[in-house]
Amino acid sequence: MLTLAGLLHDGHEYASGDMTTPFKRLLGPAVTAIQDGLDRAICDRIGASVEAMHGDLVEGIDVEVGWCEAILRHGRGRAGRAEVRAVTL
Repeated sequence: MLTLAGLLHDGHEYASGDMTTPFKRLLGPAVTAIQDGLDRAICDRIGASVEAMHGDLVEGIDVEVGWCEAILRHGRGRAGRAEVRAVTL
């Protein structure tokens, strides 16, 4: 069940969209409450716990995957760290 919880830990983004943490802070606690409710509904449906979905292991892997995505999208800077460039639309 941990694997399924890990795969679905951002499942709420299907309904709410993928928002950055600073943007969620700007919008306020209502967004977090909505996403938490969606997480509970997902967990009820798959028989997992919210604690498993957002536990230290899953969150740690999510951070690592985020760095990999940044590196794959934007490459590495001179210092060997992920270099994230602003994109103008």
